[in-house]
Amino acid sequence: MDEKVVEEWTNEECNEDVDGEIDKGEEDKIKDHIAKREFVNDFGATCLVPYVGMEFASDGQAFELYNAYAKYVGFSVRRYSTRKSRRDGTILSRQFVCYRHGFREQRYVNRADRKRKVKAITRTGCEATLLVNKRNNGKWVVRKFVEEHNHNMVTGIKVHLLPSHRRIHADTEDEIDKRGCPSSRTTPAVKTMAIESGRSSTGNVGRDPRNYIMSSLPTKRLEKGEREILIKYFERLHAENPGFFFAVGFDKENDVTNFLWVDARSRMDYCCFGDVVTFDTTYNTNGCKMPFASFMGVNNHQQSVLFGCALLYDDTEASLVWLFETWLKSMLGRHPISMITDQDQSMTTAVAQVFPQTCHRFCLRHIFQNATIKAFSVHEDFAKDFRKCIYTRGTIVEFESQWVSLLEKYNARDNVWLKSMYEKREKWVPTYLRHTFFADTSTTHHSDSINSYFDGYVDMKVGSYEFIKQYERAIFNQRGKENEEDYRSNDIAPKLKSVLPMEEEAAKLYTRTIFVKFQEELFRKDRHIADKIEDDGTAITYRVTNHRKQGRGYTVNFNASETRANCSCQKFEFAGILCRHILLVFRMSNVISLPLHYVLRRWTKHAKPGDALEVLGIEMQGDDERAVWLRHYNLMLLSHNILSKGAKNAKIYDMVVCGLQHISKELDAAENDAASRQHENIELGQS
Repeated sequence: MDEKVVEEWTNEECNEDVDGEIDKGEEDKIKDHIAKREFVNDFGATCLVPYVGMEFASDGQAFELYNAYAKYVGFSVRRYSTRKSRRDGTILSRQFVCYRHGFREQRYVNRADRKRKVKAITRTGCEATLLVNKRNNGKWVVRKFVEEHNHNMVTGIKVHLLPSHRRIHADTEDEIDKRGCPSSRTTPAVKTMAIESGRSSTGNVGRDPRNYIMSSLPTKRLEKGEREILIKYFERLHAENPGFFFAVGFDKENDVTNFLWVDARSRMDYCCFGDVVTFDTTYNTNGCKMPFASFMGVNNHQQSVLFGCALLYDDTEASLVWLFETWLKSMLGRHPISMITDQDQSMTTAVAQVFPQTCHRFCLRHIFQNATIKAFSVHEDFAKDFRKCIYTRGTIVEFESQWVSLLEKYNARDNVWLKSMYEKREKWVPTYLRHTFFADTSTTHHSDSINSYFDGYVDMKVGSYEFIKQYERAIFNQRGKENEEDYRSNDIAPKLKSVLPMEEEAAKLYTRTIFVKFQEELFRKDRHIADKIEDDGTAITYRVTNHRKQGRGYTVNFNASETRANCSCQKFEFAGILCRHILLVFRMSNVISLPLHYVLRRWTKHAKPGDALEVLGIEMQGDDERAVWLRHYNLMLLSHNILSKGAKNAKIYDMVVCGLQHISKELDAAENDAASRQHENIELGQS
């Protein structure tokens, strides 16, 4: 293993001197808690003081606990070193130290070219530290913990001024967001809003609200040379393929602010899988040179599929409205059923304006990331209880009850962030959303897979030319994976566990990924029992429970004459796959075949060919740009099917090549004939 030191906090950020004496009563209280090996966090909950052997789910959780402990005692923490594996580069250990660790190097003090005065010396060589190592099971364990400091602690009324404890509170952020951003980055405009917004804040210093406001302003415009490179690149792609769509957004000064582009393959995929869309702006939040965003979905293999890309140099509400309206135009006005974004207020307003009938949900991954900072990071049990509450499969009433219990358990009723998220619960808590189709994207795992679509291929800190090449490489590789999965689903039969007709039918219809999910539901039904609780002559109501577990059950209503059923778990509504509870009722009612009205085409092996034109139902006659694109589109669909079949074996491949060569010769002859007739008409006209 190699040792690599990573300073994630700069010296300047740690140089603020905020020392003060702790009063006698407070000092005795802290000593009493430390003697008991416990301290009180911001929630008012009692936490354990770090100790050698203490385990954490992640290194981030270890840092947050140590930082909470530091705030209670009266010092600040900074990340000091990281050790990585030589084999694969994974992080194996992290060290966190007191902000007074080490000494400032003399070369930073005795500089002949210094223009600013030397800042106060705050480094005292303090050896207080926390070292955590990663185990093979993924857990992080404390290997070294040094408590002793060689300097005074900071008084409680000043501790929030220390670098690692300065944070903009959620209510301050909301206040700034409500006021709206200044129209420019000029110092007076930003300074005025920062003073007004930060006036009542107790968790930051004067420059923190200003930094938050500056981060909300439009980023630097694209350089003229890079702008021309991108426009020429998009124009070339459109000339080569009329199905390629791109648009450029301008501001009032006629400067380029945003780019949107959607290639023909993405438009084809959207017609087949555009029921659920995720607008992901992860790369736009990391200070990148290329503020990249993407429209994503899931295909019939539950792989991430691209619906379009954007460069957002201006992410204001008006700019987002333009982006969404233009993207919708590229998809011929077809709205998605559901859409997932982060919880940015401007984005929420823009989605409501452009997609009024679309069910809008916040990304859970982003919510859990924010919660790590703003709510439960300092208590090792809160994260588990929070997730358990959020992912409850009970009713809305049961969720409300669990939420109240959660707040009471951790004394978090006054947490500003939790209050604000509860007010928006209908946009992110699964219990409120399971009646809407989301292609089973309920977990944070799928959000991570969306990010991985470009990870490893695209570096957003490069210039336009390098970005284009990396983007093309990412698209080529990811679509290659999709083609591989198409081949496996069509040519490799899945392993059956029984001779049930329903399982055999599902294996023929579904892709491999979806069949495995259906197969799991089909055989887990045997762990359940169903009791008839009502029969009105038309429909029968069953109560389905797990016979191995004592707990709640699910209600299934079954109409035998129509072979239709619905379950209170709402798995089919949310994921498009029948649940084990309905499958159990089907077996009890002698329904041995899989009803086709419960097979969504988007999950089948034949989700693509012909589907787009069936959805659109548009005439392809004429020579206008729209008709040309639609014909090109249809040919793409047909060729995709031919290519998939043509790769099966050498004999079929030779047959496809022979057929394509024959078609190519006929096309050449037709073009020559058309050119000859056009020439004759010109000569006749001249005579």
